[in-house]
Amino acid sequence: RRHTRFRNVTGVQTCALPISEMCVWEDKKRTLEDQLYVTAKQNHSMERLRGKVDYVITDSPLLLGIIYKRSSMFPSFETLLKEVFDSYDNFSVLLRRAKPYRQAGRVQTENQAAIVAVQVRDMLQRLNVPYIYEAGDVDAPRRIWYRMLEEGFVKSHQEFPLPEQV
Repeated sequence: RRHTRFRNVTGVQTCALPISEMCVWEDKKRTLEDQLYVTAKQNHSMERLRGKVDYVITDSPLLLGIIYKRSSMFPSFETLLKEVFDSYDNFSVLLRRAKPYRQAGRVQTENQAAIVAVQVRDMLQRLNVPYIYEAGDVDAPRRIWYRMLEEGFVKSHQEFPLPEQV
């Protein structure tokens, strides 16, 4: 699955299950349309972990609310999301699909998801959010871990933690 938890002697990491994915599985499309609610719930799932774990890994970062918001959303929504996003120490990774698309748990087709990926990249650039671009293959977690180490997000020169599937 997409969610991987990393074990490590010196750190505690966990995953934040995306609220959007839970809404899809529970057939709550109307809830999914309310990006203020979805983003607030996603933030809560991360905020409750602040100071308790070293890393939170999610495939639904707060800034995605900007991509999925309705055009009628209030004008300061993007500014608010960026401010909340910036309150965390973020290491953003944009993954290039390396395996077949799976529709399960998603509302988008493969083509729609490809369009969103471009929108996400453009948004990260427009908001000056640093990110790395990696192939989403089996070695991605290891490469990402060492990039985090290089850029100071990993606190010590510890070995790559053994992943366990969640």
